[in-house]
Amino acid sequence: MPPTATAIEAYFRRLGEIQATGGGTGETSYYGALETLLNAVGNALAPKVVSVSQLAEAGAGHPDFGLYTRNQIQRGHPRPGQLPERGVVEVKKVSDDAWVTAKTSQVSRYWATYRLVLVTNYRDFVLIGEDDDGNPAKLESLRLATSEADFWSRVAKPRVFAGEVGQALEEYLRRAMTQTVALREPRDVAWFLASYARDALGRVDAKKPAYALHFVRFGADYRRGRPETALRPHVEHLEKHFPQPWPKRAFLRSNL
Repeated sequence: MPPTATAIEAYFRRLGEIQATGGGTGETSYYGALETLLNAVGNALAPKVVSVSQLAEAGAGHPDFGLYTRNQIQRGHPRPGQLPERGVVEVKKVSDDAWVTAKTSQVSRYWATYRLVLVTNYRDFVLIGEDDDGNPAKLESLRLATSEADFWSRVAKPRVFAGEVGQALEEYLRRAMTQTVALREPRDVAWFLASYARDALGRVDAKKPAYALHFVRFGADYRRGRPETALRPHVEHLEKHFPQPWPKRAFLRSNL
């Protein structure tokens, strides 16, 4: 089993263990499990991304985690005063609504300072970044279960749960940790398209909307260097059937 897949199973297993004791707090008791998962995913990126908990005051409060690249770390610690290059993470209780939290003034303050905020209640993930005009926008979201009760029910079988949602969770977190990376070379665009393609194949396998296939076709055509006339229909179809302002769309549109 790949390291990240193992880490996702371990994430669910640890959450279940803590919840089963009945002695944990709703939010902070689970921090360690999430931090371990974030570091496992970040370790597979280049440069590596490191999660740091309980950030120091930077004028907007104290986000629960900051996502730093290895390039920012000196002798094992972030340099004093620098902001996390890959944004921050705000965590809430499993019983909370991550979508509601994403609209709060607290998250707005974090966004004003860090420009990228990943909001999660351990079962839902909402990424707040910038739209094409530089305004705050929900870039991507991921829901692992339909409700709190459904989540705990599925966490009780961590290996099965990881097999069902692990790939989608890994790809989502990888993209969330690379949102601030500028796309200057075709290989950079291809990386994002490949991530969406892997995620899309999972959607197709699960008999979800066929629009997912367009990520796969788009990625293949882009790598072949197909002309604008061949690529533009893919973007137009995705914009029509994938309502979220999927990350890097502005770049892709402007280069077609």
